[in-house]
Amino acid sequence: TKSVEKSINLNYLIVENESVILKAKDIFQGDDRIHFLETLPDELTHVEIVYLNSSLQYIENYKSFLNRLCKYNSKYILFMRLSAGNIPTYATLQLNMKGMQMAYWFINIREIIDIMDKNNYHLIFNGVLKQEYNQDNFPKEYRIKHTCNLLFKLN
Repeated sequence: TKSVEKSINLNYLIVENESVILKAKDIFQGDDRIHFLETLPDELTHVEIVYLNSSLQYIENYKSFLNRLCKYNSKYILFMRLSAGNIPTYATLQLNMKGMQMAYWFINIREIIDIMDKNNYHLIFNGVLKQEYNQDNFPKEYRIKHTCNLLFKLN
């Protein structure tokens, strides 16, 4: 938000867990353009962009979640650092967070594109990040080298 002029009419709705929201409210104290929720609202109007950064891969029922996001009819939906590629969809256990274990999904990119197409969104950008995953412990057909960035536009 610091790079966007306050005179520009831009509001942010951030959906996060309670602990992140508490920390973020301290950081963005006094900026009335930023709003926080712990769950997705059932309805939203006047949404220009839905932005997900390294988050879809933590959602077990990502198909239902995507369908729900598409109902907001935002002009764009942007996925950043998405663990997707030309692989079968599978989940693994993420163990690198102290005291936590959670499912982490690697998703077939075609599944995402098909869901978005069915919801009247078309892919306008597909790029990969330079940072490489080391997935030597997975069979070759399940490896992706990079996370991707996908930008979809409402038809």
